[in-house]
Amino acid sequence: MDNNPNNQNQEHTINYEATKTTKVKANKKKKPFFKKPLFIIIAVIVVLFFVGTALSGDDEDENEFHVPEETTSEVVDAEPEPMFETIFEEEIYYLLTENDCGLIEINSYDEIDGAAAISIVISCANNDYDVENILEAISNKATEQAVQTPIYVYVMEKGKEDGESLVVVNITEATGILYTYTSYEYKSQYFNWVDEQFNSDGSHEVFNSIILDQLMYPDTYVHIQTRNYILTNTKYLAVVNESLAAEGYDVQLEIYDVFLQTQFTVVNENNETVTDIAYGYVDYDANYVNLIDIKLY
Repeated sequence: MDNNPNNQNQEHTINYEATKTTKVKANKKKKPFFKKPLFIIIAVIVVLFFVGTALSGDDEDENEFHVPEETTSEVVDAEPEPMFETIFEEEIYYLLTENDCGLIEINSYDEIDGAAAISIVISCANNDYDVENILEAISNKATEQAVQTPIYVYVMEKGKEDGESLVVVNITEATGILYTYTSYEYKSQYFNWVDEQFNSDGSHEVFNSIILDQLMYPDTYVHIQTRNYILTNTKYLAVVNESLAAEGYDVQLEIYDVFLQTQFTVVNENNETVTDIAYGYVDYDANYVNLIDIKLY
């Protein structure tokens, strides 16, 4: 053994250091990073952030101003206002529109059958109520505008404007509404009643019988023609009644009566064949035929 004290101290010192070294604590095993408190705190914050964002996103969707998608629609040009030559033509157009009828055309002619005239083609529902109302309205409008020229109105059935006229009338200040043509397609109780009055040759069977009762030689009676005047307005009715009064007849017809004129030949008491004319009428209310007079034609 070495007795050198220096050597002993050195050894002792070395041993001390060794002892000191052995007393140093060994390093502990590190925890996983996801178990560290700081990571957990950050993770919780991140989760809360995304949850809050999701919830606030729903509210934003509800309150968000959405710009509407651009849509395209077909642009339809407005129909231009029709042009009219006279105030009367314009008022007829709006009159028809207000009464659910249509104006097909309206023209003013310098000459029809040698005289100035207005031609109006309209479409209307196929019934006598609508047709008579619109014709009466046109007649009244012509009176308001002091239209002096005759007006020819052609009434077509609505939806069948390319077909046959239901009614053709002539409107004048003197006669009012004069029916010059009625189609068999025209739905009118009154005109159906009128049609039932006459035979296929235009004669009126009951009126013929009354005439025959007045003749000396009824067997020689030959019917030529019968004209009937349908009194559907007060103006024309007044004209007929004034004419009868001027001839000395104390007879006054009523609205919707039918005035009759029958022309015929017959052999008279001198054994001569003559042409006579009989005047009479059909009473619409009583459905009764009356003879006014028989005169030499």
